[in-house]
Order: sequence, then structure tokens, then C-alpha cells
Amino acid sequence: MPKISKSDKCMNTEFNTVYKDNYPRLFRVASKMVCDIDVAHDVVQDVFMAYHLTDNKEGNILDLKNWLLRATINKSIDVINRQKKFVGTEWLNIKKDESVNLEQGAEKAIIDLTLNKFNIRDKSLIILYSEGYSYKEISQITGIKFSSIGKLLARTLEKLKIMMNDKI
Repeated sequence: MPKISKSDKCMNTEFNTVYKDNYPRLFRVASKMVCDIDVAHDVVQDVFMAYHLTDNKEGNILDLKNWLLRATINKSIDVINRQKKFVGTEWLNIKKDESVNLEQGAEKAIIDLTLNKFNIRDKSLIILYSEGYSYKEISQITGIKFSSIGKLLARTLEKLKIMMNDKI
């Protein structure tokens, strides 16, 4: 059995900390992007594999939180492009037992189907905004100019509101 050096132990501890701190957020974003819980797990796993394989000793990743979110969004986009459509109507917060409020489940399914009609940029804006990110953070994650975020988000949310009113 190979010996594990102290630096390997430190890296594993650091990786485990990053994993535990970021996994829930990345999973929520991925599940909203790809609309499939199993695929979302795969996306987040791929992102952490990429992070693990990235040698960050030289400080290549300046803002780890934003790097992980950007990688999750990009990986989700790759999956979506491969499938050429969004799959499923599952949301992380919907449980599959009798205690589920059917009206709430139907409403979430309508939101899910409506979000699937948006382009990737708009869907990313809505998801990041719903996760509580500031305009500055959304700008850094998506690469869209900070001065454009507010107007783009307002237009996208207005489209969502109109589309939801048409469905309800």
C-alpha cells in the first residue's frame, strides 16, 4: 500500500472542506439547469473532478466559489447541448411521498417547463438570482457586464411573469 504524504493529507482535507462547503449550492444550480437530479449529481461530480485535477498551488483559481459555479453552469450547458433538450420535471425541493402538496408540485412543474423555454443565459440569470447571488456575483459568474445584469434580469423576470400568467 502506497504511503500518503503529509501534503496529500492536507490536500485531501482541503478538498473535503471545499466539497462539503460547496456541494449543496452547486447541486441546486445544476439540478435547476438540467432538470434531472441524477444528471445534476453527475455534473457536480465532474466539476469537483476538474477542480481536484486542477493544480491550484500556483493560484490559478482566484475566486474558488465563482470558479465552481461557472464550471457547474458550463458543464450543465454541455449536458444540455448534448441532449438538445431539457429532460424531466423534477425539482430538488419536491418529495415523492404522500405529504407533497399536489398544487405546489404542479406549480413547480409549470415553472420548470416555463424555464426550459428560456435560452441558457436567461435561465442562468434566473437561477443565480433565485439562489440569492448579488448582481456583482452574477456578473463575475456569467461573464456578463455588471452594468447589464439589472436590465437583463428585469427583462427575463418580466418574460417569466408573462409566460407564467399565460399558463395559470
